[in-house]
Amino acid sequence: MYINAVDYKAMKKADYVIAWSKAIREFLRKIGVKNVVYLPLGIDLTFFDPTRYEPYLFFNKYPHVIDKFRVVYSGGLWYVNNREVLGVLKLLKAFKIIETKRRDVALLIQAPSKVVEMAKEVGVKNFIYVERTTNSNDPLRLSFLRSADILVLTGSKYPSVYLAERTTMFQYMATGRAILAEMTLGVRGVLRHGETGYLVEIDKPESIADAILELVKDDGLRKYIGRNARFQLEQYYTWDKLYERAKFILT
Repeated sequence: MYINAVDYKAMKKADYVIAWSKAIREFLRKIGVKNVVYLPLGIDLTFFDPTRYEPYLFFNKYPHVIDKFRVVYSGGLWYVNNREVLGVLKLLKAFKIIETKRRDVALLIQAPSKVVEMAKEVGVKNFIYVERTTNSNDPLRLSFLRSADILVLTGSKYPSVYLAERTTMFQYMATGRAILAEMTLGVRGVLRHGETGYLVEIDKPESIADAILELVKDDGLRKYIGRNARFQLEQYYTWDKLYERAKFILT
């Protein structure tokens, strides 16, 4: 985050400054902006609800993954100064480790097509590229997310990623499936290890690999995490809930 003198003065004079993550709220308070309120992005379940679609819609198009244990990433690639800052490369490196231990686990990635080249460079074999859909709430994408056994949320120490409560995280929570996430400040503002997510140390592909292998073996833990994440989303992060919070803040 880069804040100049004009930004700072404007925030100091504002009645309210809305921070869309708890980490950003704390950062602003520490630099002297006192009138900061937390209002996360959340999700509109009337627009985006993967539980309305069963995995068979996705399996009809990708039948070869039905008998695999599916590790899923669905999101973007973001380059800053020629460096990918969403951390997808780490997931590929982690999966290279997994392939030496399990042949029944597949990595499914829905991202810009450059990820195919990245997978080849790393040497990942059991990798399936899933074509992107035009709309984020396309039934095929929602079915794809529901087909996941584990959803992986990568991260980095790039400030806009490290402090963010990303839309992808809330989309994952909506699926009711287990989330494995790198432990950024933004992630820690929402997910709790062993309760609503499985959190691992950031920038450690080995830790991602170990966590995936642990979750592969523990069906009960995956279901527990997935149910809790969906419940937490419904309680605190839907647009209906956030609308009520916003009304309270502004009155």
